[in-house]
Amino acid sequence: MRVIQFLFICCLVACAPTESEPMSREPYTTQETERFVREQLMNDQGELRTNRTDRKDEYLSESLGLWMMYLVRIGDKTSFERLHETVHRWMTKEGAVYWQRDGQVWKQATASIDDLRIAYAYLCAFEKWEKDEYYTFGEKIVHHFSKYQVKNGKFSDFYDLTMNKEGNTQTTSYYNEYALRTFAQHGWLESTVVERWVEGRKEEPTDGTMYPPTRFLIEEEQYEFDEEINGIDIAYTLLYRADWTSRERQLYDAWREQFMTESRLPGRISRSNHPLVTFESPAQYALLGLVALRQEDQRFAEQLYAKLRSMQSTMPGYEGQFVDEKTGDLHVFDHVLFLIFEQEVAYDNVE
Repeated sequence: MRVIQFLFICCLVACAPTESEPMSREPYTTQETERFVREQLMNDQGELRTNRTDRKDEYLSESLGLWMMYLVRIGDKTSFERLHETVHRWMTKEGAVYWQRDGQVWKQATASIDDLRIAYAYLCAFEKWEKDEYYTFGEKIVHHFSKYQVKNGKFSDFYDLTMNKEGNTQTTSYYNEYALRTFAQHGWLESTVVERWVEGRKEEPTDGTMYPPTRFLIEEEQYEFDEEINGIDIAYTLLYRADWTSRERQLYDAWREQFMTESRLPGRISRSNHPLVTFESPAQYALLGLVALRQEDQRFAEQLYAKLRSMQSTMPGYEGQFVDEKTGDLHVFDHVLFLIFEQEVAYDNVE
């Protein structure tokens, strides 16, 4: 199995293809999983609903950005263009992206982790298909972020469009260092802003555990450490940080050893590393698998991929889904992150 470093791994470093990894190759995907997403979670505008039950009328900018990244990864220009037309409705003239639509009600706030992901997807789409409008849209989103959500070297997690005020928190797991540096290379963000943020990240305090602080309170200039750790947040933190300290290495090694020993990781843990729940998170496994590939840890990545395949339902009507077969409960991002990870780990070696 050959590691293909493209959109979700090395789009974190660069969007353009390399000579050894051309963009024109046909990718593989699990047909049942993608068919489920397209046929049962997608509406006519290409938006993805959060689930099919209690949140079936909810659409998130998170899902929008992840699906845009996946479409670039598989080279689906037609679907990307259709989604691009949909983004017009999600975005203000100044470049703010609403973080949620519930029915026809738009939440009047942004979410920086999702905004920057959408902007990065646009940059990668521009590199692939050379459509100037993609570049313009990505640039506009980042400029809005830079204008309203950068404060004293910190990045605000959201902007309240009703109050015209940025949020007071910078969440540790939200910011993709590779993407930020790429934005700076294109002049979308000032390089001094990015470097100041990176230096601040490197100076994060410790509470004596291997886990980083949860967030930084901008006005108070202090860090907070939540007792409950979300596995997805930690996986994002490992994926988004370019230069690992001993803490990131310790975290990765500990999770790797635990998974290799127990064949599972809990979705939430305490700071003292005790499981708080029994459920497992497909999204956490997919993100950690992408981290493993960035670390050139092929064996671990393959183990995580096998775990994910074992978690997919085989029941009639649920084939390929990550779903509670008794309740029908599921979440769209489990499926999209799996599809992105699968493109990297199973590209040339599909059973």
